[in-house]
Amino acid sequence: MNLIYEFIDYFISLIFFFFNVIYLFIYLFIYEFIYEFIYWLSIFLKFFCISYFFELFFLKFSKKKKKKEPLDIPTVLAYAKSKNIGVWLYVNDSALEKYLNDILERFVSWGIKGIKFGFVRISTSKDVERILGYVRLCAQYKLMVNIHDILRPTGYSR
Repeated sequence: MNLIYEFIDYFISLIFFFFNVIYLFIYLFIYEFIYEFIYWLSIFLKFFCISYFFELFFLKFSKKKKKKEPLDIPTVLAYAKSKNIGVWLYVNDSALEKYLNDILERFVSWGIKGIKFGFVRISTSKDVERILGYVRLCAQYKLMVNIHDILRPTGYSR
């Protein structure tokens, strides 16, 4: 009889142990899941609320902007000339390669004093020669040149 009680006691302890393990596993899993879910939900809500707030703020309280008209370069140049100011215009490398002659003719007709080259590729000697060719062409049109990027020294300056 004593053996039966010990077996029942052992069996009940085993069942309690098993349920405790299952309970802890489920509790921890659910707790971690809920914790992670709440964490990511809070991040999402913060982002959503902030973006929604800024959207509302800028829609309701900002002044409606008028569409900007294209800049009338001849008018700007006439104003600069009236104030005795010479104007330089910026041109990037891709436009220089495609339209340099057209650009220079238009700049001279407008009365531009100089041109600034930007984003020019100067990694090889061919690139340097190409840029120096642009400078020579600008000299023929009597335009001053400023190169925004670093031009490698050539000739006597080397």
